[in-house]
Amino acid sequence: ERLEFFKDIALVKKNFDSLGDFYNFLSATCDRETVNALDHDYTTLCQRWERIYQYAKQYTYAGDILKNRQIYEQGIQTLSRWLRDAEETLNRQHVNTAEQIKSHQEDLKKINGELEEMEDLFRNISKSFQSLIPDLSRDEVDRIMKLLKMEKESLVRIRAHVPLKLQLFHQLLSQQESIELGQREISL
Repeated sequence: ERLEFFKDIALVKKNFDSLGDFYNFLSATCDRETVNALDHDYTTLCQRWERIYQYAKQYTYAGDILKNRQIYEQGIQTLSRWLRDAEETLNRQHVNTAEQIKSHQEDLKKINGELEEMEDLFRNISKSFQSLIPDLSRDEVDRIMKLLKMEKESLVRIRAHVPLKLQLFHQLLSQQESIELGQREISL
């Protein structure tokens, strides 16, 4: 619970350090009376921060670990869900009419448009995982590496198959439209 509460403590410290830079700038540019007032307020603020931070700094590293773990977990869930949906779309067999073929083509175009974003997501997941490696057990590292390898293979497979399927369904659509037009002409 405390880890969750203090997970952003490193960001707060960074902001506090930025406040010091801002104070130094104001000290150099303001008149003496304003600098004295700033001096008092900044000194008081620094003393309070140091008292608080001595209790919270132990959570800085743990908060980074927790944040990286959450980024990894959310990213891998999103990527896995997208990959399973894309694979299901690529493996769809029942397209019998021109409308179904057009719909399937749109699904393939959507996947093709999202591929770059998913590859970026995979890279971000990998970076998060790399930062977690020192804090994970060997079994957990092996399990995650195996999962990442499988997901990368799926991503590569999808990248290779989408253009082929798009070309195939483009040809299939023109043939299906010709067949349906011929059937309508025969029916008349």
